[in-house]
Amino acid sequence: MASGAICIIAIFSDGWINLQDMSLTAAMITMAVFGTIMMYIISILSLFRLRRQSWSAGRVRQGGVNSDPAFR
Repeated sequence: MASGAICIIAIFSDGWINLQDMSLTAAMITMAVFGTIMMYIISILSLFRLRRQSWSAGRVRQGGVNSDPAFR
């Protein structure tokens, strides 16, 4: 509820607030995109580090056809 209210306030106050010659919503979208890209990069690097450190760890499959003993 609070985030929805903040977004509505940001949309309606778009013409009044400028950040470095950008409207408020443009600045919010830019920050969200850069945050998403950084999160993706960190996730991929974490995956590569985990695979390098414990490459011989057993993989556990849960759910699906392969977990049923009748199909093994």
